[in-house]
Amino acid sequence: LMAMQNIKQVEIIRGPGSALYGSGAFAAVINIVVDNGLNNVQVEIGEHNSSRMALNWSFESESRDWSSSLFLHSFQDDGQRYENAFDVYDGIDDTRDPKYGHDLVFNQRYRNIEGHIRVTKRRSDDFYVFTGALVDDLSYAQQETWFASLNYAHEFSTALSGKFYVHRQNLLRD
Repeated sequence: LMAMQNIKQVEIIRGPGSALYGSGAFAAVINIVVDNGLNNVQVEIGEHNSSRMALNWSFESESRDWSSSLFLHSFQDDGQRYENAFDVYDGIDDTRDPKYGHDLVFNQRYRNIEGHIRVTKRRSDDFYVFTGALVDDLSYAQQETWFASLNYAHEFSTALSGKFYVHRQNLLRD
């Protein structure tokens, strides 16, 4: 899942032309372009005690030698209330499905060197499983992801240039 607040555009390359991006991309490639040039704050409040906050901050030096961007996103929701839901173990019961999550995206660039950090966390609790069991306090979905990369681009000559990447990614699911 990705927060929509800083997405600038979505590009889709269908068919065999997408194979330019690797042998596993024979059907299509989806490229999500984010807008790192935003400077805004967004706050939303809604039903079920839901709230959402997003912060975009960016800066580029006058010489354009270095730039930074930061995106923070947080949301929480007490969830929909399900009254008189059928539970095969306890008969009729009430339940809710609260959820919350956080995103952090930080980008730093100095001349030909770029660093990227992305951290996400999501959790949904007590959702109705549709197997006839509510399993309150037992059913939850949790996901934590972090990604860090360091990129270096160098132009050896007008005809030859290269990009070098080092990245690490971790995904935890419960």
